Amino acid sequence: MAKKKLVDDLREYFTSKGKFLSYQEYIAAEDAPFRVQIVKRYVGTWARLENMIGEIVPKSEPKVAPKAKPVNPQITDAVTTKAEKK
Repeated sequence: MAKKKLVDDLREYFTSKGKFLSYQEYIAAEDAPFRVQIVKRYVGTWARLENMIGEIVPKSEPKVAPKAKPVNPQITDAVTTKAEKK
């Protein structure tokens, strides 16, 4: 098994769980796709696996996009009138 396939399968597993499981949580998981010894053999440390997968699976709730500020109508009128004059 290649490291890339293992990491991709683990990425899908953690995505289905909704978070990156800690080492102890992964050991306790009944439905883990690989034994922890296999993961550590290919990846090295759990922290390295977290760095590989952490970019894909968010550690917390996704950030809510800020609301757009209403545009001041006076400013838009001034911009359009300058554009019309040219």
